[in-house]
Amino acid sequence: SLVESEGEYLSTSIQDIMGNYPYKTELEGIRENGEVFHFYYFKNKIGDDIQEKYSYAKYYEPFHWIISTGETIEEVYAYSKEINERNIQYIILLMFVFGGIFVLTSGIMIKILGKQAKSFQEKLYKQTELLEDMYTTMSIGMLRVAMTDKQTKLIRINPKGLELLGVETEQECNSKIQGHMIKTMYLEDAEKLTQECEYLTEQWTSVVVECRVKWKDESIHLLRIRNTLVDFDGEVKIIQRMCQDITEERLQQEKELMEAEEKATLDPMTQIKNKKAIEMIVRTNIRESAEKNVPIAVGFVDIDNFRDYNTKYGHLQGDEVIKYVASTLRDNIPGIVGRNGGDEFVFCILNASYQQVEESMKVIYKKLNEGVIIKESGEKIPTPCSIGIVIEQSATLQYNDVMEQSDVAMYESKSRGKNTYTILEHYENIK
Repeated sequence: SLVESEGEYLSTSIQDIMGNYPYKTELEGIRENGEVFHFYYFKNKIGDDIQEKYSYAKYYEPFHWIISTGETIEEVYAYSKEINERNIQYIILLMFVFGGIFVLTSGIMIKILGKQAKSFQEKLYKQTELLEDMYTTMSIGMLRVAMTDKQTKLIRINPKGLELLGVETEQECNSKIQGHMIKTMYLEDAEKLTQECEYLTEQWTSVVVECRVKWKDESIHLLRIRNTLVDFDGEVKIIQRMCQDITEERLQQEKELMEAEEKATLDPMTQIKNKKAIEMIVRTNIRESAEKNVPIAVGFVDIDNFRDYNTKYGHLQGDEVIKYVASTLRDNIPGIVGRNGGDEFVFCILNASYQQVEESMKVIYKKLNEGVIIKESGEKIPTPCSIGIVIEQSATLQYNDVMEQSDVAMYESKSRGKNTYTILEHYENIK
């Protein structure tokens, strides 16, 4: 069934449909024990439902091969049930044959038939033991519950299931079940779990629900619980639940998402906020300033005669000038700084005072005039800028008006000979 993927390279970075790394899990298990049971999720080729597959892989050293095979949980249980029923039928048949032949055959035939019956019985026991061993040593929680209109009753649970539900024994787990709710779960998650299971009406259909569970040590764990209806007589539903702790996985996903979002807001050259991000931040801060009626300082920075750097020292050194100005602003302004594009920058300080702004400007003015070192010659060149700041306080502040005033202040610095800063103040409705 996987002919279409023959010849493809497998990678530990490949994820299944639920975000797991099956090949990484498989490789780590084989390295540790030489063999591994694990599971992964995939989208059914027929339909859109998500299925779970159990896989067994083993390393065969003489050939340097890893042999891996997998079956869905439905196939495992169906096969187990089929084999058990077949063996039981065979044993019963042998018993009838044994009984019929008992009078007609010699002691030798009786021994042969008895030996065969015993052999089949041993195979049945071994298969049962194998399934039992798989059940108790699984790295995921497995439990079965009987669900009626009024209550849910635990049928069986494996050790991992007890651990993930934050209980120690089956008796304790049963005592934590009240109606359809498991008390260790967050109420809204338990209600959602119950509701989704009530919708299951066809055997071997499944739903996946994420539930938060509080353990005895007060730690909170996020479980992914797959609920499969394995039997339903119209009154009682037998539901099999497979639980996986995805707390670390979700934290990692959230961390990666935050990092990606943060990266998307940064200017790649200077690593300060980009134009889109700084505009959004300034708009938000202006709105907050108006709502709370607190002062806000917005500044506009333009590097003086920037083209001269590119002409005299080259574009690479021009980039170094931009980076130096950006880092100087970022390190000395008690607010948010962003690159507006080219050699222009914008900054914003919420709840700012004139004294605070002026002190920051004095430090920045000094550092900009100390300048940046030219890598090729070691020469230190100043990076003068014209800076305009407006400090506003009003319940009716508007973004465009504030930005226009900061631009006016910057051009006043230009008209005064550049390499300076101008602070304008506009206050209304000061409490």
